[in-house]
Amino acid sequence: MIIYNVFFTKMLLSFFLGASLYFTLIINKFNWVKNPHHLLTFFLIPPIAFSITTAISDNLALSLGMIGALSIIRFRNPVRSPLELTCYFFLITVGIVVNVTYKNAILLTLLIIVIISGVKIISKFIPFLNNFLNLSTEKINIVEARFSKNIDQLNNSKNLLFHSLSNEGDKQIYSYRIQLNELFDLNDMLKLKPIDYAVYKEDS
Repeated sequence: MIIYNVFFTKMLLSFFLGASLYFTLIINKFNWVKNPHHLLTFFLIPPIAFSITTAISDNLALSLGMIGALSIIRFRNPVRSPLELTCYFFLITVGIVVNVTYKNAILLTLLIIVIISGVKIISKFIPFLNNFLNLSTEKINIVEARFSKNIDQLNNSKNLLFHSLSNEGDKQIYSYRIQLNELFDLNDMLKLKPIDYAVYKEDS
C-alpha cells in the first residue's frame, strides 16, 4: 500500500509540474498554448513519462524492449518554434526526474519558470530586448510598403526585416518589409507617404 501511495503521489506531482509550466506560459502571454491539445499535452506527458520509467526501472529486458517500442513513436505534428520543442523535452524530462528524485524535478521546474517569467518581465522595460527576443510565437503584424525614394528612417530602423530596389519603367521603386509594434506602428508608416502598402500577420 505504501509503494502505491508513493507511486500515485509522484505521478500527481509530475502532473502538477507540467501544469505549472503550462500556466506560466499562459500568464506570460504565450498564446500558442491556448488550446485543448496543448493543455492535455502539458498535463499528460509528465505522468506518462513517469509511469514508463517506473515500469522499466527494475527490469533490464523490459527496458530494452521499451526502447525499441518508443523508437517508433515520434512527433508528427509541426513544431511551431524551438521553445515549443524545448517544452516537450522538459515535460518528458520532468516525468523521468520525478521517478529518481522529486526534489530535483521541483527545482528544475522552478528554474524554468523563473527564466521564462524573468526574461519576459525584463523585456518589457528594455525595448531593445523586447524586439530582439520576441519569445512568444504569437502572430505579429508585418507591413510591406513601396516608396518612390529611399527612406533613411526605414533603412536604419531595428524593425526593418527586408528591403529591395527595383525598376518599374523609368522609375526606381524602394520596397520595405517592416515589423509593426509599439515603437513603430502603421500610422508612423503612413506618415512616410508610401506609394502603396499591405499589412498581414505571420508567426513570430
